[in-house]
Amino acid sequence: MEKVKKYCNYIGIIGCLLLLIGNFFTFVTVKASVLGISQSEAVKFVDGDGVFVIIAAIVAAVFIYLKKGKWNYVPALISVVVAIYDVIDAKDVAASVGSLAKVSINYGIGFFMIMLGAIAVAVYAFLYRADDKDILPLTKEALTKKK
Repeated sequence: MEKVKKYCNYIGIIGCLLLLIGNFFTFVTVKASVLGISQSEAVKFVDGDGVFVIIAAIVAAVFIYLKKGKWNYVPALISVVVAIYDVIDAKDVAASVGSLAKVSINYGIGFFMIMLGAIAVAVYAFLYRADDKDILPLTKEALTKKK
């Protein structure tokens, strides 16, 4: 646990990057089939509510830089809630169309990147302690001040 705690700043930054990058990959793929005619549509999260996740990732990165560890639970929670809401919404739409067509929804890599990013940001918030001297700083200047 001490080794993981040492790198918690980097875990948080990697989580923020996953939250940002995950928006540009396929979030869900919707496949519909009506009377034997099939169509598939890949949806990227950035086209919709992904903007909220992008803002949450930027806020989380600022909190990490400002050393406001516990505040990062908020952007992590917002990211998870928005992603799960969109999946539930897509499933509801698929269910309503289901009487007319056969519809299936598959999660894309963007969904998993956003979930992993939110988990990493939450892990950072859990591990970070302002008074812990073993945590590696993010900047070179902070590292030279530490010595």
